[in-house]
Amino acid sequence: MAGSGKIKQSDLNQLVHHMSKKAFRAKDATVLDEKIMSHCLTLCGKDYKYSVLDNKNGELCNHYPPKLILLEYECRDSAGHHESIYNMQSLTDMFRKDRFARCRTRFVVPVILIEGKHICRSATISGNGERSGSSTATSDEANNGDPGDMQALDRIRRQDIKLLKELRVNHICDLMLENKKVKYFLNVTSSEKVDKLNRYSDFSLWSLPYPGCEFFKVWRDRDYDADRIVFDWSQEFVNSELELPQESPHLHIPDICWKEYKTWSLIKLTQNYLNTILRHVQSGDSGLLVHCISGWDRTPLFISLVRLSLWADGLVHKSLSSLEILYFTVAYDWYQFGHDLPDRLQKGEEIMFFCFYFLKFIQSEEFIVHFPTASRSRNVSSTDLDMHYPMGVLLDADFPPFGSSSSLCSDQSMSSRSDAAPQLFMVESTEKDGTMTSCPSSSALNGSRPVSVPLRVADSGSGSSGKRSDSPSVGSWQVVTGTGSYVESVSPHSGADAHRRLSSSGEFSRHSASLSDLHHEPSPRRTRLEEVRSLFYHAYASTVGFKNGAEDSSTLLDMFTDKMVALGNKLA
Repeated sequence: MAGSGKIKQSDLNQLVHHMSKKAFRAKDATVLDEKIMSHCLTLCGKDYKYSVLDNKNGELCNHYPPKLILLEYECRDSAGHHESIYNMQSLTDMFRKDRFARCRTRFVVPVILIEGKHICRSATISGNGERSGSSTATSDEANNGDPGDMQALDRIRRQDIKLLKELRVNHICDLMLENKKVKYFLNVTSSEKVDKLNRYSDFSLWSLPYPGCEFFKVWRDRDYDADRIVFDWSQEFVNSELELPQESPHLHIPDICWKEYKTWSLIKLTQNYLNTILRHVQSGDSGLLVHCISGWDRTPLFISLVRLSLWADGLVHKSLSSLEILYFTVAYDWYQFGHDLPDRLQKGEEIMFFCFYFLKFIQSEEFIVHFPTASRSRNVSSTDLDMHYPMGVLLDADFPPFGSSSSLCSDQSMSSRSDAAPQLFMVESTEKDGTMTSCPSSSALNGSRPVSVPLRVADSGSGSSGKRSDSPSVGSWQVVTGTGSYVESVSPHSGADAHRRLSSSGEFSRHSASLSDLHHEPSPRRTRLEEVRSLFYHAYASTVGFKNGAEDSSTLLDMFTDKMVALGNKLA
């Protein structure tokens, strides 16, 4: 039974604090976990008719929600609908058979419904290495011999394809850096694009390699500044190249020079990948599956960003307030789908925090999705107005270190949380970001000619960075200038460095609202995304806290206050 009552800030704080202490496991669900699930059902029910797939005690997948929400249609479109559009018995059987086709039994699940199209999530397809190590397969799933043999593998992959077609998914977005994940000399997972029998040839396969959660430790150690860090693509384990299908022209965004992706900062890489997904949502004719390896770090990053972006445009969850959509995406997209926040915090891999930090970089019109006949109207609740923190300083809260667990996408454990960050974090009101440059200007900066998007954007035999390094799989980053040239290797720096960076006129003006911004009415999209970002900062700072730094908190507070006073005097 779905719960009742409005979501409050205290509910969000409780959720973030709870998920920072324990990773969700369906078989170990607590009373609070049941309350969180109830809230999610209530929030979905405000806008959608849905069915529920029971995953009680993790019978289908232990790190999936206890109740999987299968959206059917918007409530405003429910005229004439009296029964579920799903045959739940048949669909449940398909999910049950499909789970062993995917890594960690994380099968394909639809999570966003837009214009009749499903956006789905999952892990990547499993290999014989993982399947042979599974002790959970029943005789029904492996009734034709050894579950590790090729015949069994063929059977479960064809079942996976059957489920994708049932959900009308024709596009697959693969975020993996590797074509296959090898552990202990076994291919434990693989990617649809390297399936030996080409079983996924009916699908439009996107290869959008994106750094794993390990690399967000560097972002944290750089005092949460991501617009100058570039991933080192020359590492030995990186063998997946960016590739978009030519048969999907709506993905070939003219202003993006895909051949230059190895020079992009973390911000620009994320912007361009997200924009590609949004263009498909707008112009594509079928559903989309997004996955990484395990599907609980990079996958929720993009699923959450897509959901929030579409909500800000008034296209999904139209009646939810800023607080409600934030609660839903944190609870459902991140926590209940298995994101291990305690482990990530202990290792400094704050990919979930990056998701909401990144909202300030997608407020411009280039990320807006347009549908000619779609209604974007949505009620603005009192929560939208009352809970808006346009600018402010959020105090740090200290929490003890958390336990660590193994990760399939990490061969190496990271160190515990650093002590080199400011104790205060500023909630900025940012101006329109300009990092997505056009092809002509981008080529002028990087010394290459403008090109259209090819089928294969890079020659696998000759990397853009020359000889591949023997660096460990955790990867490394480099700092680049505004022109895209490499300057230095990244290393953690002190809170004093962060203070100097924040105090410099250039950095402060780049990350703060300009005087001209204050004289213009912000767009509804920008306002909504700023509200979500501010609410999340408030909850995160008051429960988890940011990394501790040597800089005296009063110094940063005084600096921020002086800036605000000076700004106020100019406007007076």
